[in-house]
Amino acid sequence: MQKGINMKLRLVKQGDFLGTKCDFYVNEIGDIFMSRTQIGYALKYKQPQNAVLIVHKRHKERLDKFSVEVSGCQFVTPIYKNENTDKVFMYKERGIYEICRYSNQPIADDFNDWVYDTILSIKKNGYYIAAEKDEKWLGTRQETKEVRKAETDQIKLFVEYARAQGSQHADRYYVSLTKLINRRLGMESGGRDKADQRTLMHLKSLETVVELHLATLMAEGLPYKEI
Repeated sequence: MQKGINMKLRLVKQGDFLGTKCDFYVNEIGDIFMSRTQIGYALKYKQPQNAVLIVHKRHKERLDKFSVEVSGCQFVTPIYKNENTDKVFMYKERGIYEICRYSNQPIADDFNDWVYDTILSIKKNGYYIAAEKDEKWLGTRQETKEVRKAETDQIKLFVEYARAQGSQHADRYYVSLTKLINRRLGMESGGRDKADQRTLMHLKSLETVVELHLATLMAEGLPYKEI
């Protein structure tokens, strides 16, 4: 068991596995963790924390590498104020899978698969606090990614269009158009994963307008400087 003395853990997902609340945390370098106690509850042990501890002791050499001991005050929203009391035992993603592999609980395989899908979703959608009620946010965020790709594809065509007409600095349009939209929404660079759903909806609308505007005026053959 490693000591996560300086580690900070931030909640990034609150899921529900067959009625059991499951919190997923991430540290500063992107490792994803879940607590020993919640793993035990999800696996339907009668004594959740003690049962997982027994599994850990049986495979100590293996599981020590994928677990860490932290204090409650090391969470971004502290769960305990005193760093000297109430230690929390957390398992990295690999450790969660190993606990499931060594467990004899009938539900272990199902929980393992659910954890895998949940963590895959976290990595795909970014380390954003995502409770089950935030599925609409995740859907909107995915839509903005698709719109952004369509927009950048169109900007690429516009860059080539401008170069063909003699532009010496056509590549700047990628940055300038992105900055223009961010400024319009009051959003910092890299702030898309932190934006609320209303801002994401506005973002999607603006980037769709940019894409259609470029496509329409290019089709009309206007000089790039007038677009």
